[in-house]
Amino acid sequence: MKRLIKTFFIFLLCYSGSAISVEVQGLFEAEVVTKSGSLEDRNKAIKQALIIVLKKVMVGENILENPTVKIALDDASRYTTQFQYSLIPSNVGDNGSTRVMRVKFDEHALMELMRSSNLGIWSAIRDEMLVWLVVDEGGKRKIYNEEQMPEIANALSKAAKRKGLPILFPLMDLEERQKISINDILGAYSEHLYEVSDRYGTTSMLVGRVNKNKRKKCWVSEWAFYFNNNVKQWSKQCSSLDESILSGVQGAYDKLSAYYAVKPESLELGTIILKVSGIKGMTGMSKVTDYLTSLPITEAVHWLKIKSGINYFKIKTSGSRRAFENTVGLGRVLDPLNTGKQKDNELEYRLLPEIIR
Repeated sequence: MKRLIKTFFIFLLCYSGSAISVEVQGLFEAEVVTKSGSLEDRNKAIKQALIIVLKKVMVGENILENPTVKIALDDASRYTTQFQYSLIPSNVGDNGSTRVMRVKFDEHALMELMRSSNLGIWSAIRDEMLVWLVVDEGGKRKIYNEEQMPEIANALSKAAKRKGLPILFPLMDLEERQKISINDILGAYSEHLYEVSDRYGTTSMLVGRVNKNKRKKCWVSEWAFYFNNNVKQWSKQCSSLDESILSGVQGAYDKLSAYYAVKPESLELGTIILKVSGIKGMTGMSKVTDYLTSLPITEAVHWLKIKSGINYFKIKTSGSRRAFENTVGLGRVLDPLNTGKQKDNELEYRLLPEIIR
């Protein structure tokens, strides 16, 4: 793993044409541990849950020090739509009386407030990330297998949910087992790893190794993240399994969120006419409308008409035309047409076909 950084550029992971994007669910909800059901403990838990949520959608330096974020945190209960305690006591704490509380927040109210901040916003439309993980226990190294490693699987699921990252694992079918080895995954430069990863069409790849230290009863992890023709490497020393796995997902999140976040510009609301071809039936119409509505820079979406097979939408946006164009392109849903030949307040797109894998 120490050699993983030696070779810098990747030649396969940074094409965007076939990337798989999904709408991440649950961005505005979180689970936290609370000591009791008292009003004081409940409010503390709600505030902690809101911190987790904001760190999944807001991007910037020292988020918690942002004046707008402080306003939200000081009155976190105001943005709560639902909370529920688990019926099973948590294993955290000495007396076993602590419980897990699930909190859901009002997405629209929070985003309305957050638009006034200087922070970026990462929408719910996010590309899947391919994860290669090697687990080392007692000197025996194995490629991660969900069915055989439930403890690891649980830690990965919690970390991905906490950061709102859609993750994808290699199939490890017969073809992959014949092509790939542990050394290929952890090596400094593995043509085999890139070739195998190519089949998944992701724009980013997280490679990790978690090592269980039985003497110290902790886990050590090492990570490398490949994205946008760059590689970042880091490690996490002796810590719990959950913390070790989260360190890997957090490192990937930091890079991706900084790249994809959009900062709504402090301009008056603008109107853009969007002409979209390739929409077939209500399924296509719903896909386009839902996607446009989900964008953080979008204030409102109105369908106007259909002419010669082209659907016209009126979009109210909180940013500039350029910012809107950059945001629309992130989801791999709409493909721009006639670039450079469009009117100032008009944009033309084509609905991309579904990618079946």
